[in-house]
Amino acid sequence: MIRLSLFISLLLTSVAVLADVQINIRGNVYIPPCTINNGQNIVVDFGNINPEHVDNSRGEITKTISISCTYKSGSPWIKGHR
Repeated sequence: MIRLSLFISLLLTSVAVLADVQINIRGNVYIPPCTINNGQNIVVDFGNINPEHVDNSRGEITKTISISCTYKSGSPWIKGHR
C-alpha cells in the first residue's frame, strides 16, 4: 500500500521547467483617431509679419488647442521640436 501511495504521489507531482519560447502573434492594431479642436478649423492670425522674421522666433505665435483621445488614459500631449 505504501508503494502504491508513493507511486501515485510521484505521478501527481509536477516539475516546473523554465525555457525561452518564441511566440509569434499576427494581427493589426487599430487606434481610434484623436479629436483636435473639437473637429473645428484652427485659425491663427499672424497679422503683418516682416519677411526677415519668418525664419526665427520673432514670428512665433503660441496657440492653445484641445486634443481629445478617448482610448488613452491621462492627458494627451504633442511633442514638438526645440
